[in-house]
Amino acid sequence: MTLPDWMTPAPTPTRPTRATPTPVPTRMTDARSRLGLTPTRMAQYLGVPVFTYLKWERGQRAPNASAVRLLDVLEMVEAHAPKLHAQLLEEKTK
Repeated sequence: MTLPDWMTPAPTPTRPTRATPTPVPTRMTDARSRLGLTPTRMAQYLGVPVFTYLKWERGQRAPNASAVRLLDVLEMVEAHAPKLHAQLLEEKTK
């Protein structure tokens, strides 16, 4: 026996899936590799002590929201204004 259309349950709508964000330690390591920096120079670039940076990269500590946002902004500058980013990189890592 077949149910009439009005009695057939409606399909459950599927929710769009979000991309899983890349973990911060992986983003830090990827950025450092992409820029060709040592951990010491990357710490200078971000304006944090090298031991703090190393703990972030190893996943031993999580950076605060400000540090993560700084990484976001620097990545956007790198992508959209490469000349400006190169100048920032040069100034911060001297």
